[in-house]
Amino acid sequence: MVLGLSYAATLFDMDGTLIDSESYTWRAIEALAGPVARFEVEGMTWASIAARLPGVEGPRLHAEFQRLLEAEPPLEIRGAARAVHRAARRGKVAIVTSSNRPSLTLTVERLGLA
Repeated sequence: MVLGLSYAATLFDMDGTLIDSESYTWRAIEALAGPVARFEVEGMTWASIAARLPGVEGPRLHAEFQRLLEAEPPLEIRGAARAVHRAARRGKVAIVTSSNRPSLTLTVERLGLA
């Protein structure tokens, strides 16, 4: 119970809450499209980004992101893994993400959350 409220589970978003994956996104975009003004695509899905960039396909863009993620571990947001472990001691925990299953699995393993 927090602040007198009960809850069924604690949900953690993966990108930007547990890991800092923003640099992988920009490196993937620049690898396929060259320099892009961030305001043009920030906060968009892979498909939406690809639709705005000539010659870039969503699946290729996401594949480049995945390649970068697998090549080097993303930075944990400070204290994120500890927060997940603490919440798990109190009840159900889930990680929510719009990323694919391989990205989620890799992150869970690297942060020691499995």
